[in-house]
Amino acid sequence: IDVHQIHKAHHRLIITYLPYDELMKTLSWAVQDKIQITILPHPDDSGLASSLGITEKIEDILEDIKTREAATHIEMLYCNGAPVLESLKIGTFFTKEDQSNTATWVKRWRKFISAVLNYRNIIHQPFSMRSGDEKLIDTSAIGLLAVEHTKNSILSRQWDAEEEPGDGQFHFFIVSPKNVFELIRYIFNSVVKKPTNKIKRPDFIGYIRIHSLEVTGSGPLKYYHDGKERESDKLELNVIRDHLLLFQN
Repeated sequence: IDVHQIHKAHHRLIITYLPYDELMKTLSWAVQDKIQITILPHPDDSGLASSLGITEKIEDILEDIKTREAATHIEMLYCNGAPVLESLKIGTFFTKEDQSNTATWVKRWRKFISAVLNYRNIIHQPFSMRSGDEKLIDTSAIGLLAVEHTKNSILSRQWDAEEEPGDGQFHFFIVSPKNVFELIRYIFNSVVKKPTNKIKRPDFIGYIRIHSLEVTGSGPLKYYHDGKERESDKLELNVIRDHLLLFQN
């Protein structure tokens, strides 16, 4: 396939094959200038193809764009002005090791064993959430999870949640068990099932579907933005509709 011919036919088209940090910069540029973009999965972006709903086979993508005539308008979740392509995770329940949304059976067992051995480190933290001028809730939780689509995280993929693509809202989960045994029992049940199998979301996991949300805590918030560890005084989450011109299936 002649990529140069594809580019000639669609002169405002970028075909990328980039690691995460460079891809994020390119996405910002493409959105700003309203340029169509085709994303070829990069080996450094584990799980990104699944999050975006694109195939991992580069040959199939190139075959598709060879005959494609128009881009698809994609809405995007943002946190503090930066796109969230996979997930945003806050709290002591989450660690750097379990950020992949393509975690294997072995990795999920390691998560269970880690929770058992390090349960004393999984502690509740106070959080305050508001949308616009309205305060929604003050609560304590061991973890908060925000995703544009439930498939973007191995956790949310298993939970029953409403999925309405293109409605300008994102999924927000609040993990707040009463005790560690309740949590460990849930993790065990999730491990023994396949990641693609739906499980009943336990009562201690709250759920919001919303367009924008501001999250604050009692101090600076440590969080994982697409698996990258970051810190901020507050998190401003919002969805922008018809934002990215994705030129692929």
